[in-house]
Amino acid sequence: MYHCQVLSTLLVHQLHLGELVFYHGNTLGDPAAWSTYCHYSRADLPMQVAPADLLEVKTAVAASIGGE
Repeated sequence: MYHCQVLSTLLVHQLHLGELVFYHGNTLGDPAAWSTYCHYSRADLPMQVAPADLLEVKTAVAASIGGE
């Protein structure tokens, strides 16, 4: 429900983000077990942007939040 609230608030207030990703899973566990709930990105970003469900991206997110 949180991701729906954030995205609807962005729409209502006409705010723009570069990228917004929501994962479901234990941040202390294995990033490979996470599932991507929402991945929002701007249309004008280059196509080289890595998808949020790649294991390398999940591992980098886990490391940035102290999960690894």
